[in-house]
Amino acid sequence: MFSTLRTGNEEDIRSNEEGSSNQQNDHSNTSSALDWDTRVQYFIGFFCLSIVASFCGSALLIAMRLTGFCVLTSVSSALSLIGTFFLSGPLNQLKRMADKSRWLASLLYVASIVATLVSGTVQLIF
Repeated sequence: MFSTLRTGNEEDIRSNEEGSSNQQNDHSNTSSALDWDTRVQYFIGFFCLSIVASFCGSALLIAMRLTGFCVLTSVSSALSLIGTFFLSGPLNQLKRMADKSRWLASLLYVASIVATLVSGTVQLIF
């Protein structure tokens, strides 16, 4: 994941032909057109938004507004997941989530986000 970091001295990187080709392959697999600094900034932005949504959801829980709590908790979890897409790329992140050792945990995580959102919506109707 961190093999695509640039140290600022690109001539040293290019001098090693084998390492250079591996870095280009890693870079093409991890993201589309965003450089590393931009991806980290987007990740931090989504992470901060997730924290804000989580705190707002907690405040709504204390105020006994369960529908708002469910929605903001689901939004917070979704923002965190979207933030991770910027670090490794959405396809690589989804491949890692579907790995044979992680698929069950990933399925339970996404299902709990959906279940929380649905329970908040159903409570709103009744």
